[in-house]
Amino acid sequence: MDIAIQQVSRGGKEEWQVEALGMKVPFRDRASALAFAVRLQERVEAPHWLPGLAQQKCTED
Repeated sequence: MDIAIQQVSRGGKEEWQVEALGMKVPFRDRASALAFAVRLQERVEAPHWLPGLAQQKCTED
């Protein structure tokens, strides 16, 4: 998943945006945007289990 952080001017104020999957999430400062982007990337890369899949694999062994 592509995650982008950019500084934008909105309503005369500078803010930071994190964009992923076509969604944009605004932040007041770069540190907050960066922390969100890092956490999002960690969650995307984390292992995910589908319900029933683990049970099916156990019964096949």
